[in-house]
Amino acid sequence: MVRSLREAWQELERDVRAVLRELGPDGVDRRFDYKSLGGMPQSSIFWQMLQHVVNHASYHRGQITTMLRQVEAMPPKSMDLIAFYREREAS
Repeated sequence: MVRSLREAWQELERDVRAVLRELGPDGVDRRFDYKSLGGMPQSSIFWQMLQHVVNHASYHRGQITTMLRQVEAMPPKSMDLIAFYREREAS
């Protein structure tokens, strides 16, 4: 299972990197038109959408930690990004 998750993650990362290459250096300021899940027309600047994704992931990370504690499971040690970088640098 871990292997299939790792492969899926690597594929997703390749796709994301391809989109960023295609956008180019000025692409972060590009405005995208789309429809919301409710079908309403929306328009957002790429860098704002990217910040939303990171912020939204933090929200879900907190939810998962809460659910783990509710079932008396031990949540992972610090999930802060800076902790990840420190640990990676130390090894």
